[in-house]
Amino acid sequence: MSMSQAVIPLEEGWKKLREGGVLKIQEILEDLGDGQYSKKITTDEYSSLYTTVYTMCTQKPPNNWSDDLYNRCRIEAQQFSARAVARLAGKQGDQYVAALFVVWRGFELYAKFASHVFKYLDRFYVKRLSLPELKEVGDQNFHEIVFNAVKRDVRAAVLEMVRKEREGEQIDRKLIR
Repeated sequence: MSMSQAVIPLEEGWKKLREGGVLKIQEILEDLGDGQYSKKITTDEYSSLYTTVYTMCTQKPPNNWSDDLYNRCRIEAQQFSARAVARLAGKQGDQYVAALFVVWRGFELYAKFASHVFKYLDRFYVKRLSLPELKEVGDQNFHEIVFNAVKRDVRAAVLEMVRKEREGEQIDRKLIR
């Protein structure tokens, strides 16, 4: 960090990361229609987010926010998974399995984005303290929150799809996989 670079306070930096990154990627994923992005994060926006993480993690104590950023990322992953379960409510059968597929794909993209933006945190803070990487934290949250909430319904929906196929109806076999 250069001497001329200003210190980024925790709340100011987190607001930029959350609004310009975390919430924006969630909005993009929720608006994902027909597999096409109608909104995007530009290279400049991404670069600015990464630089913010880098700066917040390399500031001298008491302004080093690595621990706070890690914990806030964990909370965001939990909230993302909880919202995913809510998006499945009221769906049944093929619709349920299709919605779960969209939720899973959204989670994968969200985790990929977060792991890129917060890569500096994973490389140094997480490694130094032997903590789980943010991708692993996200995977654990998804499993504990989403998978545990839906496993019975998914099994029933998949079995219903198999029954339909055996009776001659057309089904989307990609959903079963």
